[in-house]
Amino acid sequence: MHLFRCVLRSMNASKHTTKLGMKKERTLAQREAFVKAQIMLAMHPESPRVRNEKKIYIALHHIQGWGFSTASITARSSQTKSTNFVTGMYKTGLIRYETVLGKKYVLLTRKGLELLRNMTDPSDEIAWERTQLTLIHSVNLFAFQHNNYVQQLIADRQATIWETHQWISERQLRTRLSNSTQEGAKVPDACFITSTGTIYFEIERSKKSRKEIEIMYFNLIRLIEDDATHRVEIHFLKNFSKSYFGVYESWLRDGVCPLYGDRGNGEISLLMKIELSATMRAAMSRIEFIEAI
Repeated sequence: MHLFRCVLRSMNASKHTTKLGMKKERTLAQREAFVKAQIMLAMHPESPRVRNEKKIYIALHHIQGWGFSTASITARSSQTKSTNFVTGMYKTGLIRYETVLGKKYVLLTRKGLELLRNMTDPSDEIAWERTQLTLIHSVNLFAFQHNNYVQQLIADRQATIWETHQWISERQLRTRLSNSTQEGAKVPDACFITSTGTIYFEIERSKKSRKEIEIMYFNLIRLIEDDATHRVEIHFLKNFSKSYFGVYESWLRDGVCPLYGDRGNGEISLLMKIELSATMRAAMSRIEFIEAI
């Protein structure tokens, strides 16, 4: 009993050694928090200031790439759920808010664009090209309703893929692919580039005619045909699946695809049908259909 009391007194004394300048023993919660902090430090060895600058840099590129966005999607693209740093960007005049139909959007200011250009390395072709896009002065709500989904897709890829990657928005793709799309076709809604390949995204929120679907397919195939690491994701409403799959399956079944163009009267019409080559068939196999909207 005497020995037990001595051990107990010793343990009690160790709990109060802070008075003698020694560290108090950590609780289980404190130890777990410390381990988590060490893991985060190993993953992000930079100082908090440097990490915040990186978030701002990513956020500025996100907003400039799309023209405008929301605070939550912008934060997600910067690998965080908190929008506090977005608020800080507003307070320092890097971004401004615009409210449309009760929803708040974020846009770059001239000051924000100037900082972005100063922060961007001109040798980074895609990033520098993005800084040269026109500054958007007002929200196009119709455009946002269409690209809101793809903005979130890209933001999620940025937040979950821990490797060197690049992304290109639709408005940036328009400057890159202006001479490589078939007449009547629009460029994809975005693309995401990693070390293993490039993914083009096509978001379909409205019904299309067979001609519109065929022009879209032909254009996407041309984009990925020459590189086996390139693929396509088509995201569309569930009740649209029949029309999209029907065209796709008929091409593979018949072995031909239509070629559209302008006959000189200003209207896009069928010019001829061409045989599907082996590379075109291979490209079609790299198109993924996702009923997710």
